[in-house]
Amino acid sequence: MLKALELFTVLTSLLACSHSLSPLEDTWFHRIGFLDEPNRTSYAIRVSDGGQFLTGYSRLGGPFVPIRFSSVTGIESLGYIYFEDQGGSGRGISFDGRTIVGESGHEGMIWREGSGTSKFPGGELGQIMDVVHLTPDASTVALYAVGGRYRFMFEGKVTPLSNKPVATNCDASYVAGRHSADGGFNNDGALWCEDLPLVIVNELGGSFEQFSDVSADGAIATFSNNSQFQIWHEELGIVELPGLYQGSTGNNALAVSADGEVLVGTCRELGGGTAAVIWTAETGTRRIKDVLTSLGVSTGNFFLNEATDVSADGTTICGNGGGSPTFTNEGWMCRIPRTALSPYSARPNYVKPIFGSITAGDRRGTFKPDDDREEFTSGVTPTFSSAPITVEFSATQARTYGKLDFEIELQVNKVGLQQSIDLWDWDLNNWVQVDTRAAKKDQDQLVSLSFPLGHFYVRYDGRVKARLRVKPNSPQSQPGFKAKVDYVAWKVTPP
Repeated sequence: MLKALELFTVLTSLLACSHSLSPLEDTWFHRIGFLDEPNRTSYAIRVSDGGQFLTGYSRLGGPFVPIRFSSVTGIESLGYIYFEDQGGSGRGISFDGRTIVGESGHEGMIWREGSGTSKFPGGELGQIMDVVHLTPDASTVALYAVGGRYRFMFEGKVTPLSNKPVATNCDASYVAGRHSADGGFNNDGALWCEDLPLVIVNELGGSFEQFSDVSADGAIATFSNNSQFQIWHEELGIVELPGLYQGSTGNNALAVSADGEVLVGTCRELGGGTAAVIWTAETGTRRIKDVLTSLGVSTGNFFLNEATDVSADGTTICGNGGGSPTFTNEGWMCRIPRTALSPYSARPNYVKPIFGSITAGDRRGTFKPDDDREEFTSGVTPTFSSAPITVEFSATQARTYGKLDFEIELQVNKVGLQQSIDLWDWDLNNWVQVDTRAAKKDQDQLVSLSFPLGHFYVRYDGRVKARLRVKPNSPQSQPGFKAKVDYVAWKVTPP
């Protein structure tokens, strides 16, 4: 499908277009406030990859006006193209926050620090209706015009798009959005690349599907579909990630970091309403408010309802919520260091799995460490006699390998259970038992397995994929039996 870039190439391109991806280690949270006290409303749409600014819109005397915000300057009106303009929003922002694009009075606009807001250039395309995204280096945008949809480079190159753009990756080599085959009544998620056919994905067979963001290498795109917390992965297809509770709906994965390892969005709360969330493979889906609190940063009585964007390095997030005294919508911005999201990042040669999905039966989830276990009970789906737990992973690392190490931490609630661990042999197309031992009752058991170069993982374009399962040997189904899996991880050692 899409061509996956080698890790080195990805990192090199990210550094080139994002200037610096070194995460800042401090943690903070800011409400952005309002332009107009009698009309207390503001929305945060995009955050700069430099992590200092965001753009969106706020009411000013009634209509909405594009804004820029930073903790130093506060909220700033960017003004209108024309005095009589009614309404507008900032949609895209450069790395340094000094250039912002968007819409003003139903026309595309551009704001530059020092020169203000003006009509977007490119009149040869017809009237520019909206400029929806700007690359970090401020060289390229995706836009709507009366005559079509385009990738517009300020150096002069204009490329027609075959999808309706919503966002681009850092160099605009990929454009995420939607595609309609029937004139607009039904839409599919669509990912455009100049050198490859349009990738069209319809997640639920519904009438409106849309990609909202894309990783730097085009391998991961987020869905903003108000159904499940799901994304599209070029090798795995549609992947369902856990919401805040089992079976939740009304969830949205809205934005992804450049490396594809940090996702942000919104998830439905059990009692109603929504919460801004962040997801990584190691920590699962968590409320951003809870993460900030755990790091010593309080949001007070302000509710974080949605996260709309995340910076390229995965540390700076913006979104919307509400708080006292009016509880009207207000934008917010925060920073969460990557070390708080990846408790295993200090391990040498550790490769974080992009996904670890339970595919047996109809139970799915991702593994989260630190005693936040997935539990599986005999007699319910999946039953161990008919559908053992199966865990599949993909990760990114260099092409050459000397050794592959697996770690799995698990326990059971009853004694007398023999369990085995199997790996999938990609040459034999079958499971191979690699370990068997007695399960430990109510005690974490860390099983470490090491394998030389072999057939237990496949390599392609800088990626490695392996498949592992845990299952009981005897008894097959013990009444009241529960298996508890805390996490599964691997590391790759170069030759």
